[in-house]
This record gives sequence, structure tokens and C-alpha cells, in this order.
Amino acid sequence: AHRLADLALAAGDTATVRWAAATAQLADEHASDTPYCDLIRAAHTEGNTTEMYAVIDGLIARRNVELEEDLHPDTYELINKLAPHWDSRNHAG
Repeated sequence: AHRLADLALAAGDTATVRWAAATAQLADEHASDTPYCDLIRAAHTEGNTTEMYAVIDGLIARRNVELEEDLHPDTYELINKLAPHWDSRNHAG
């Protein structure tokens, strides 16, 4: 699913990215942050910060961590790169 998301994102097809991420989450929602990262990238591509922040909030809640620093290092790096102004103290529910 992630490879499909990569290809779709390269083509600007964010709908397919979302479909691939949702499919991956249904298959094994606890295994990886990758589907969430794909959704973050899709929202960033569209300039949709509201959605991007919602995905980050959802990932933090799903992983039951308090701060993005507690996520996988690759996920944390992606968040810092694409959403540098996102702050868990202001967005986490």
C-alpha cells in the first residue's frame, strides 16, 4: 500500500494515497506509522494543514503517546519537516 501511495503522490493523486493508507490501516492498524505518514504527506501536498494536524493528532492518540517526539524517529522527522509549526500541546485532544 505504501508503494502505491508513493506512486500516487508523485502523480499528485491524493485520493489514491488516502485509499491506500486506509486499506493499510484496515489490514493492520497497529503495525506501522506508514499509513499515517502517507496521509500527512497527502494533506501537505494539498496544503490542507487542518487535515494534516488531525492526522498527527490521530496518530498520537492511536499510539497513546503524549508528544510527537515519542513516535518512531522517522515519523517524528516527517512531522518536523512537513508540519514544523504543529504543537502537540495545542492540538492533542
